[in-house]
Amino acid sequence: MYDTDIINFFDVYSVGEKGEAIPFEKEIGLIGANGELVALKATFDDCAMVNVIDKVVFKEVKNQLSEPQPSQKVMRMANGVLIPSNGLWSGVVVVDSV
Repeated sequence: MYDTDIINFFDVYSVGEKGEAIPFEKEIGLIGANGELVALKATFDDCAMVNVIDKVVFKEVKNQLSEPQPSQKVMRMANGVLIPSNGLWSGVVVVDSV
């Protein structure tokens, strides 16, 4: 379905060193287009190599953030389903004031 020579795939799941993953949720902030802090709830796990903002959540805050850029990336979910990216947002993420 997707040409792996053209599109980069990212696995959007992880498994810990002993096969277990212990995800947790934490509030984070994204710095908006006008410098305001946009609060979101994030799920962290122990090895994910890519950050993803849920499409429904992004629609709620998109007017506060800069416009996403086009992306050719495709994410592979834990169940193997391939989901094309709706865009690439680049900006500052704040976790515990870091």
